[in-house]
Amino acid sequence: PVTLKVMRLCKPAFAFSLPVPFPPIPPADSAPEPGIALSGMLSLPQSFGDIYLGETFSCYISLCNISPISLAQVGLKVEVQTQLQRETLADSSLSDEAIPRFASQQTLDKIIEYDLKDVGIHILICSALYTDVAGERKYFRKFFKFQVNNPLSMKSKTQALAVNNEVLIETQLQNAMPRQLFLHSVEFKPAPQFE
Repeated sequence: PVTLKVMRLCKPAFAFSLPVPFPPIPPADSAPEPGIALSGMLSLPQSFGDIYLGETFSCYISLCNISPISLAQVGLKVEVQTQLQRETLADSSLSDEAIPRFASQQTLDKIIEYDLKDVGIHILICSALYTDVAGERKYFRKFFKFQVNNPLSMKSKTQALAVNNEVLIETQLQNAMPRQLFLHSVEFKPAPQFE
């Protein structure tokens, strides 16, 4: 069997003191899913924590062969799907990038970074592809949902002033995060019909 582990790295920065500690790898005699050489076991924290628009989502992914046999043409594909798009973040499953021989206890480690540009539900899709000892091409896929929140809430009020045909706009920005937020600047851009 092969295990796939995913761990979110924290902002603002992380140190490259790999390997990142994980729970112990299960014994090699753990039962794989029927008909495949990989166990499909994927470990992930129950929650990625608070994630906000504008941050860079970073995670450490480790694919490990915990079986006593070698596998061939092992690849890992990582994608993220939002309500608007699906983007490939890493793909070593292509024939020229796959690992030709994946020995017992060998690992394939990746650090994935993704700039969060959309609020709402995101799905991290991890796919492990391999060729088993019988020469059959197989894969397993796991999905992880996480919510991206807006760090600011904004309320605006407009009022027309009859005096000089002016419009008064009041805008309130509120920090929606549980920690301090520092604004470098705020800029107002009028619509073309206004000065």
